[in-house]
Amino acid sequence: MDVPTIHVHTQSDKATVGYATFMWETMRSLANHPEALRLSVHGIGPSAGDRLKGMPDTKTYQVQNVEPDKGMVGSTAHGACIEHALSMTDDGDIHVLVDSDTVVVAQGWDDYVRIELLDKGVGTFGTTYEDIGNFTSGGGNVQTYKGIPNVVWMALSPLHSWRGLKALPRKGSDVPVDSDALSKIYNLPLGYHVLRDVAWQIPQYLHDNSISYKAWKQLKPSGAATILKGLSDYHEEYHVDDAVPFVLHQRGSMRHSYRADRISSAFYGAVDRYLTSEKESGRGPRWRWEPNAANARTLEVMKLAKESSATRIAEIERLAGQPTPTPVIAVAPTSTGTGPTINGWLKATLDGASVWNRYTQPVPSSIAVGFTPDMSTKNLRLEGTVGDVHIVLPYAPVRAYTLTVRNLTTGLVTLAVLGQNKTVDVPKDACWLILVDVDGVFHAV
Repeated sequence: MDVPTIHVHTQSDKATVGYATFMWETMRSLANHPEALRLSVHGIGPSAGDRLKGMPDTKTYQVQNVEPDKGMVGSTAHGACIEHALSMTDDGDIHVLVDSDTVVVAQGWDDYVRIELLDKGVGTFGTTYEDIGNFTSGGGNVQTYKGIPNVVWMALSPLHSWRGLKALPRKGSDVPVDSDALSKIYNLPLGYHVLRDVAWQIPQYLHDNSISYKAWKQLKPSGAATILKGLSDYHEEYHVDDAVPFVLHQRGSMRHSYRADRISSAFYGAVDRYLTSEKESGRGPRWRWEPNAANARTLEVMKLAKESSATRIAEIERLAGQPTPTPVIAVAPTSTGTGPTINGWLKATLDGASVWNRYTQPVPSSIAVGFTPDMSTKNLRLEGTVGDVHIVLPYAPVRAYTLTVRNLTTGLVTLAVLGQNKTVDVPKDACWLILVDVDGVFHAV
């Protein structure tokens, strides 16, 4: 029997290697099908990858800094790792995003995931943030979104696309909940503000793409938690199916040494006691998934997605561990040589650097603007007395990129991607955000 693969993604640095190791060992030991599990470690710096790459069915990646002005630390690093993980989705596998200081405690957890996503058709499910007024959230009006899965532990259905989901934080620039529509999307009252923490974009993405979700209520040690009963409310516990403990979350893995300080020692002591009791109970797996007539169509869709994405995933694997190249701006974008010239002058700048000088004559009707795509948004500004310019953009072989285009010429500007047929027209005096995906360009807003 071919069991659908579950691809787990976690982030780690040199301080959290112990957490990641225990997390993966436990997932494998409690799975019905450990042979169908894969782990990708998205590392912050090289040390974690070097120390974790020897674990079973594990690949490691060094994630590059996407915001040099902020540094590859904290929530920025976390968001970059999540986006790197999301670039590997849409490949026909089930993907699960997990923090390294989470622990799965339910035997047969992997088949629970398959049942929820493949048989019940849930789009995504997982952990949630604290309610307003709790241990960490407090009573202020700036809050994380509520009652919707977050990336602490989040399973993603292979029947939906996830590569378009962004995850970088934007703290200090909160989203005002100033309409009933936004209140429903973020599950926050009117007048509140959404904290743009890591993956704050999830609620809007689920709404815009009509993706269903199941959210686990966060249980606290002073409340309904059972395994962590009596410990600090800093920790989190999550149950499924009428109080079956499923996932525990220590929190603060970068601040608390694995099993070495009071917080971590107490948490993993409780974990060890529960796992021992489960083993001694002889209970066995709580769930069993089987292929059947009802999920046959889903399995076929997954198979087709795996076949069609093989080239893209292979390219990601090829680039694994290689530093992201420094973006290069073309010194002199050139004419394709096939179009007529245009009367007038053109000035083009990319992120403030010249890519077409206003004194370069003649101006061809088609110009290739060359640069190396990365995860940042580029800004292309076009000025001049010309009209009907055709701009050719670089191809995005691995991940999509975004580009703002401001057209200050006297006419329409048409955008295309090298080797692709789709085009986007940017009218005179317009400034549009363009999404460049692997199959062409799209007007994003």
